[in-house]
Amino acid sequence: MDTPTFNQRRNAGEFDMASRLLPAVNPDMILFSFLHPDNMVPNGLNGGRYDNPEVTALLEAARAEPDKDAAFEMYKQVQQIVAEEAAYLPLYSNNVFWPGKPEVTGVHINYLAQVNFYDVDIAQ
Repeated sequence: MDTPTFNQRRNAGEFDMASRLLPAVNPDMILFSFLHPDNMVPNGLNGGRYDNPEVTALLEAARAEPDKDAAFEMYKQVQQIVAEEAAYLPLYSNNVFWPGKPEVTGVHINYLAQVNFYDVDIAQ
């Protein structure tokens, strides 16, 4: 189906299973976006409508925590709780493994998970 229809149906919760790209590669952006109840679709990326008060409290505390090591521990707790509840089940990723192949060189992934392909080369 076309992307606008797919997004409309996903945001309306008309699915048994749906996909979603990651918005960025930092714990606050990913975890807060996918797990905080304020971000339930159609307002955000929480398409599974996940809502756990313990996780919400940890996310908010980690976001406000100035000590990055303390925040890291809170994000770690969030991930443990969510993994035990199987709130989301990663099924595949179409761009994670190719940068690790030995014949692919020059891959530099920035903080938004973007690659400048100008420097990428494939040895044959």
